[in-house]
Amino acid sequence: MGKKRVPRLNSLEWLDWRFPTEDSARQLFERLVWPDGPHCPHCGSAEAWRFRDKGRISRPGLYECGNCAGQFTVTTKTPMHATKLPLKVWLRAIYLILFSSKGVSSVILGQQLGVRQSTAGVPKNLLARCCRMTISPSCGATASRSSNIPDPCR
Repeated sequence: MGKKRVPRLNSLEWLDWRFPTEDSARQLFERLVWPDGPHCPHCGSAEAWRFRDKGRISRPGLYECGNCAGQFTVTTKTPMHATKLPLKVWLRAIYLILFSSKGVSSVILGQQLGVRQSTAGVPKNLLARCCRMTISPSCGATASRSSNIPDPCR
């Protein structure tokens, strides 16, 4: 009996091996967005808990705020909110866009993600917009581009 082969680090194969399910991708996003635990995107309160409605099982990742009673997930008020793409597809899209040296076309991105070209354009365009935005203390959000982040629009 041989050992199971661990995929090469920093590859799509490794990403699929490390985060095989939608739940594992959601947990990764929760750790990245909320390193100190969940907080309400509506009011900013850190008093939040997993939502359970009178003994029923709710969808995974749904939280309720103790301050404003708002319900939220890790995607609330993010570019991933209100898209029907699974978080695992978003994770793959982020990887492909950020690790491509010259950017990636929506055709190639769609093939790599297993979705249509028009569907692949959604995360590509939203991530491109996020990569270009920085916060300036004097005037708010301004467009800029870091030299080490590839422009996904090229």
